[in-house]
Amino acid sequence: MKLLILGFGSVGKKYLSSNSDYADIYVFDPYINVEPYKDIKFLTKEDLAKSQDKSFDGVVICDYASTRLESLKQTYRLARNFIILEKIITDKKSDLETFKSIQKKCAPIYTHHRWGLLNLEDEIHGLVGRFGLGAMRKFSSVAGNCCLSTGGSHWIAFYLSLLKKINDYDLSGMEIFARLFFSPENPRSQALNIVSGSISITNKLESLDCDITYVAKSHVAPVQSLMCEFGYIEWGLDGKVSVYKIKQDVGTLKPWSYGVANEVYAGSLHSMADDPFKKCIELASLGEGINLHEGIDVATLLLGACISNAEKNSIKISEFYDEKYAAYSDKSWGIT
Repeated sequence: MKLLILGFGSVGKKYLSSNSDYADIYVFDPYINVEPYKDIKFLTKEDLAKSQDKSFDGVVICDYASTRLESLKQTYRLARNFIILEKIITDKKSDLETFKSIQKKCAPIYTHHRWGLLNLEDEIHGLVGRFGLGAMRKFSSVAGNCCLSTGGSHWIAFYLSLLKKINDYDLSGMEIFARLFFSPENPRSQALNIVSGSISITNKLESLDCDITYVAKSHVAPVQSLMCEFGYIEWGLDGKVSVYKIKQDVGTLKPWSYGVANEVYAGSLHSMADDPFKKCIELASLGEGINLHEGIDVATLLLGACISNAEKNSIKISEFYDEKYAAYSDKSWGIT
């Protein structure tokens, strides 16, 4: 397999190291000093311009969200079988429809939402059924300064995957409220923000909501919780998981009844041990993976959160493209 990686930051390096054993990989990044990387096949702008159409099996675009659309325009012709856009696919609302139009004339486009790639939602949903926790009610992720865009986008995508376990999902039934804080301390570039604060997604069509809160002055990795009718599940990035359930006979509970949930299981989530950067390439090469549509949905929710924060009010995703939010169409939020 012949791959082209655009962007050689921390994510580009992970794609290289995870797939170099079986793929012939070329890298393009005009902003770095290639001298220390003598064993890596770097391409110049001239090399790309001279490359024939469909000369690579796959193209992986992992530069900044603000430049991802332009990178796609310049290189989609080079991909024979697939294109991967790193999340989030853009930081600009007006780009979303353009992605859809490009998809009609190029190889299939996928994105990287790691928990969906690793099927984490299957394991979590399996625990809900195994221990009789009842209907899922709220998913939450709480962490230190992990960035609501860089880290939080993976958990927003996970939330959408959980909704599919109920009855797929429809963004038009969602309302979002956010209180965000933007800090230009991103190690990748001073032009990029680390985003802390809270994002709350209320789902009018299903009973499962979502809250994500990342605290700027904390260094704790994300801790996740799925609250259900009769118990809850907690897990962290180390893959350790615990299940808690109330002791009451669930058949006798009144709407206002509640009880203390006790631990009934402690174990490990096997899916979290897999390598998402390798899995992303493997699935895309098979014509599978996280498709562009889901990447657009996650970007829509994140950009909706940015607009909610600016408006100091909740917004309905069904009104995301309405005239009253037109002023935000071309705004680049500096998130990635």
